[in-house]
Amino acid sequence: MHRVLLHIGMPRTASTFFQQEVFPKVNDFKFWGINKSQYTWPFQKVLYQDDSLYNEYEIQQALNFPITNPLIISNELFVGQSLFMVSTNRSRTSHRLKQLFPNAEIILVLRNQAQILESLFSIGVYSGQSKKPEAFVRFSDNHSDSTDPLYPTFS
Repeated sequence: MHRVLLHIGMPRTASTFFQQEVFPKVNDFKFWGINKSQYTWPFQKVLYQDDSLYNEYEIQQALNFPITNPLIISNELFVGQSLFMVSTNRSRTSHRLKQLFPNAEIILVLRNQAQILESLFSIGVYSGQSKKPEAFVRFSDNHSDSTDPLYPTFS
């Protein structure tokens, strides 16, 4: 199997820029952006399908395993969504990616925490939320779930 780089697109860390301007231009690597890593049925199953139905062999066949070229795969949903969305399970997705690409190298871009909170709050304001910053991010020992998420980044 050839070299595989998995870009785990953390929120607000220039993932779109990397997907549009950097990864497609990396010499000798094939690039699978969100058109392939999110909207095709194999990756839909990787991201969302229940374990009782998930078939790793079927996914490998659909992705034409073994991988014959160096490959960069990028998707923001690999990191999961907030609990508010209840749309994916980051642990399940990471286990599946590890099974499919056991020797993959991980590309992870991080951002200053204060700046990311400001950016997420700005998105919330733009989307119509009217909470004060103190109410937007709560620091608490309370349990977080889909009905009362601690970090409702998509509300």
